[in-house]
Amino acid sequence: VPIAPHPFRPLSEMTEHWSDETLAQAEHWPDTGLVREGLRLFKELPQSAPSHPLLATDLHAGNVLRADREPWLVIDPKPFVGDPTYDATQHLLNCSARLRCDPENTIRRFRRSPRR
Repeated sequence: VPIAPHPFRPLSEMTEHWSDETLAQAEHWPDTGLVREGLRLFKELPQSAPSHPLLATDLHAGNVLRADREPWLVIDPKPFVGDPTYDATQHLLNCSARLRCDPENTIRRFRRSPRR
């Protein structure tokens, strides 16, 4: 967990922006009440996180390249500080084909992956 003051933005800044964009398009959603409830949870759930570590937020296979100085180079960093479950969820969502084809097994394997 970064010690304040630090240069990293809170994750809530990004999620608030997404919420505002979603609300601006609410009339296009088939169930506006459901969207509003989802946005409420989107705001409230991260506030209950026991810690707010540094997050990668955009780490996926497309942002990891083979390099010369080191074996791998991570590009396009988007560091934020916030709920650690955000990065885990993003990792799962980046496996959309596997989630569509075999959601239960994908989540089961994810749950069994090594913890820090």
